[in-house]
Amino acid sequence: MKIIGLTGNIGVGKSAVAALLQAKGAHVIDMDQVTRRALEPDGPGFVPVTAAFGAGILSAAGAIDRQRLGAIVFSRPERLRELEGILHPIVFAMAQAELANVQAPLAVIEAIKLLEAGTTLRLCDEVWVVTAPRARQLERLIGIRGLSASDAESRMANQSSQAWKAARADRVIRNDGSLQALARQVDVIWDETTLNTRTQSDATG
Repeated sequence: MKIIGLTGNIGVGKSAVAALLQAKGAHVIDMDQVTRRALEPDGPGFVPVTAAFGAGILSAAGAIDRQRLGAIVFSRPERLRELEGILHPIVFAMAQAELANVQAPLAVIEAIKLLEAGTTLRLCDEVWVVTAPRARQLERLIGIRGLSASDAESRMANQSSQAWKAARADRVIRNDGSLQALARQVDVIWDETTLNTRTQSDATG
């Protein structure tokens, strides 16, 4: 099984690429969803994150309110680094455990901080980076996610540049057109990757 690290900045369409790959038979691990599970009251990240950021991040029901937590970390880079320092080892272990049971020919780990954190990167055979024009990012963040323009700009400003990510990629997927155009790129990459994987398996088997 080949493990692909799928990354890219906020609003570029990583989830659309992941969904296309999943439809083809890939096992997709969305690290944002893994993080959500880690932060649930019975998750391994709940106690250390609550201890670090205080009871003010909890909802009336006693769960971590991601919006309250986000309001703290996205306005203060040092607190974002603190949160990442707590969560990255935890979600790495959770992803590693999930991969141990995967039977698909291709596993995809979708993670926005794949290159910056470096922890999850150790699990990956290749890195695929999704890019999109800035205007398209803002359109998605405001129109689809419902962020204000200032919130969208703030979150985009807190990330490494797309050029930096693309320079470190084994493959770059440019999401600057229609969904059909994106699907055609994924088709080509899927065929090339799975063919190479089968060829290597035949050579060693």
